Amino acid sequence: MWSPAADGFYTFGGHDGVHHAAVWSPAADGFYTFGGSDGSAYVNNLWFYARQANSWTELSPSGTAPSIRADHDAAWSPAADGFYVFGGYDGSSYLNDLWFYGRQANSWTELSPSGTAPSGRSGHAAMWSPAADGFYVFGGKTGSSNVNNDLWFYGRQANSWTELSPSGTAPSARSSSYPVWSPAADGFYVFGGWDGSSPLNDLWFYGRQAGEGHRQISRA
Repeated sequence: MWSPAADGFYTFGGHDGVHHAAVWSPAADGFYTFGGSDGSAYVNNLWFYARQANSWTELSPSGTAPSIRADHDAAWSPAADGFYVFGGYDGSSYLNDLWFYGRQANSWTELSPSGTAPSGRSGHAAMWSPAADGFYVFGGKTGSSNVNNDLWFYGRQANSWTELSPSGTAPSARSSSYPVWSPAADGFYVFGGWDGSSPLNDLWFYGRQAGEGHRQISRA
């Protein structure tokens, strides 16, 4: 994940720490990593890496923690000074619960948004939009071979889910794609993923403003 202060990015994980969710906190100048698999079991622990101290700390937040899971996703909210965790897979079920971790309170809260929630899924893409004050969820897997290309938005202040129907041709169904939000473009890019049988390397853009919608980015 990208660190503005370091003007570079960090990567974490591998065989002994896979399918977790990680988010950068500008306020804390470090990143949080939650859940995943340790190679043999699913976990729900929360860790923090401090950039300047170059140190790891396992946190013990108050409140009930999200259940064990992997292939979930998380999005940091500067306005809320914390991050949201949505969905994932616990070894037997695809999840669609939504949780919030508050940095200052060091606490977990399960949320109950209004509106119809996205179906349980794993390997989806999630990205926070500061301008929209909420996060988008795209695609993911809802079964061993069932992938999706639906797009959802969670509004922080309304605490509500909305399924979106953007104009343009949508990216094909996929999981394990990688999104990044662009403040300058007021939208997000999605690259690659897995369509259930093959890896992908296409690039797409979703524009938040009316009339933009989905569009594929052609190679130069």
